[in-house]
Amino acid sequence: MKAILSAAVMAAASITGAAHAAPVNDLIENAIALGSTTTIIGGTTIDATTDIGAPFAGTPVTSPGVWYTTVGNGSDFTVSTCNAATFDTKISVYADYDGSNLSSLTPIAGQDDVAGCLGFTTEFDFLAEAGELYWILVHGFGGDAGNFDLTLTVGEGAEVPLPAAALLFVPALGGIIATRRKARAK
Repeated sequence: MKAILSAAVMAAASITGAAHAAPVNDLIENAIALGSTTTIIGGTTIDATTDIGAPFAGTPVTSPGVWYTTVGNGSDFTVSTCNAATFDTKISVYADYDGSNLSSLTPIAGQDDVAGCLGFTTEFDFLAEAGELYWILVHGFGGDAGNFDLTLTVGEGAEVPLPAAALLFVPALGGIIATRRKARAK
């Protein structure tokens, strides 16, 4: 009798859509740090909340999402769910979170579907400035939620640039020459 009752309770719970726990990184405050090396991490947006107030970053936030962080090294970073999700994914990247308000985020880039990625998955590149903290939101299209593998591919760090207005002493040219040198990705 106890087994029948347990089965009935479980069936009723599945019919009524009993609440499951939200993913640990559902809220931006609990973003999972990816570090600054190439990383692949599994995730889900099932039972996550929609991040109302997150700014438009190339694609609107209209579905549940989960958060990750990474720190730039001055090279191109690629974020991708390409061919690795059970739902129609979007990715948005931000900087400058003030710690309390999603609207404080500065949009860097975002992407919905990409040609060559099956199942309406996506990927894109962005230049990750050295030392900058980036917030990555994986979310869906039109209410979609599901499981995914997020791949962060990190390029080699850029050369350490001279200070923006570095002064060089060049005796052969008679004195001081101001120069600017821009960081370049290898």
